[in-house]
Amino acid sequence: MAASTATTTINAYPLGVDNTQRRQIIDGTVAISPSPGTYVTNGLPISFTNEQLKVVSTKPAAVSFSGLAGYVYVYDYTHATIRIFETGNATTGVPLQELANALAMPAGVSGDTITFHAEFPRAL
Repeated sequence: MAASTATTTINAYPLGVDNTQRRQIIDGTVAISPSPGTYVTNGLPISFTNEQLKVVSTKPAAVSFSGLAGYVYVYDYTHATIRIFETGNATTGVPLQELANALAMPAGVSGDTITFHAEFPRAL
């Protein structure tokens, strides 16, 4: 099976892009493709490239995600991926556990409303 994909969409004006003296800030949503796509070790590749970005690097200085389905989403700066964790498991006692490699994408993830806030160093 092929790996699931993570696709970003920047919010429409005036809620999507903002510029400060030193940072460009973008807000938007992330869509994760459903099963039969699978989760992969180190997370799903995610890209913030867009013609609206006028930045030094497409590698963000800061990223945060939030979802509604009870999963925790974390940006992995080393691999430029979104890593997905299940919330606490009462049976195993593990508070957060990353999805397993080759696991079919849970419907709770692919159907989740995931928002992001990312900040990039600005180009001068």
